[in-house]
Amino acid sequence: MDSVLILDDDQYFRALVSAYLRDEGLTTVEARTGSEATDALGRQKFALVIVDYRLPDCDGLSWINYHRLNGVETPFIVLSGIPLNNQKQTRMRNLLGVEHVLQKPINPFEFIRLIRQQLQMQVEPDISTSEQERSGEIQVFNDADLDEELDGELEDIKDTYLHDLPDLLRKLASSIEKSNQIGMMSDFGKEAIMEAHKIHGTAGTLSLDGVSQIAGLIEKALKKAVRQSKKCAT
Repeated sequence: MDSVLILDDDQYFRALVSAYLRDEGLTTVEARTGSEATDALGRQKFALVIVDYRLPDCDGLSWINYHRLNGVETPFIVLSGIPLNNQKQTRMRNLLGVEHVLQKPINPFEFIRLIRQQLQMQVEPDISTSEQERSGEIQVFNDADLDEELDGELEDIKDTYLHDLPDLLRKLASSIEKSNQIGMMSDFGKEAIMEAHKIHGTAGTLSLDGVSQIAGLIEKALKKAVRQSKKCAT
């Protein structure tokens, strides 16, 4: 059975991705930090590694580059909360050998399609995506494709997230307040951006669109404040 490594510091998002992959008959290993994921790569082989761009101990692209330079040939899929145009995505794929770049919040049906496509290409590398689609090996997904078991698991994850969301928002507010007091370039400023980033991606994937949009605006404003602080410091 193929195993997939999920590198993302948001436990709720990891749970979501794991649920989708397990429903596809895959096993998953979760890692919160780059160092945890590196340890996992040293213990076993993976059919695929899913990497978030923003991590607590490094950025996802640097982590991928390190492992590419050290001979790791496992396919990588990057998840990014930062909008990337086609040119930037192509450049990222060419430089790092990244198979796909997906923007958070992810579309679960597109996500599943890409996972199936990638794993099928490893079995039959000479088959193009269009040929797979014509033969029916890559399916078009809609809400009816989610079975009851998976649907129930996703609802449980959403309920847990909604229960914990007030605490996540209070943590974000606390980090913003402390960064305003000490400075946006402090660790509190970085933490605030991380918290907003996680809420934006996970809430959106759970179809909590209003929460996701607000968190995205907060993340954007915080990044702008950091850039302004850097200008003032120079």
